[in-house]
Amino acid sequence: MKFETLCNKLLEYMDLNQEKQQELNAIIQKHSTYLQVYVDVLSTSGSGIPILKLSNLRAKKDAPKGVGSDFMKELCKWADRHRITLVLQTASKGDFDKKDPYKQTSSTDRLKKFYGRFGFVSNYSKRNYRSDLSGNMNRQPKA
Repeated sequence: MKFETLCNKLLEYMDLNQEKQQELNAIIQKHSTYLQVYVDVLSTSGSGIPILKLSNLRAKKDAPKGVGSDFMKELCKWADRHRITLVLQTASKGDFDKKDPYKQTSSTDRLKKFYGRFGFVSNYSKRNYRSDLSGNMNRQPKA
């Protein structure tokens, strides 16, 4: 999704002002050299908290160690500041073409542990199940 389209959707669904949009843009742009991520805005959840869906979050094969963690830390801080729920679908082995310039996942469980370090939980457990959220993991904003 083009960033301008993302900004328009953010305004429409989340009532975000230009400053919040610029913060998100800066986070994405800062890491775009080594990461690919698509962001989509979903309507607010049943609780009224806006939802941002991440998909195809992948690091390039030559990405320095820690670039994904740095991105997630910044994105989670931004989401907490603005009370935004994050959702994602973890990749599975073989989801992408091996010839592309991005790393392939070796384990869905490894990815779940990675996202868990940033407060994401499984959306399929009895304790955390949310029928209003897409994806298999979600992260509620922290106070």
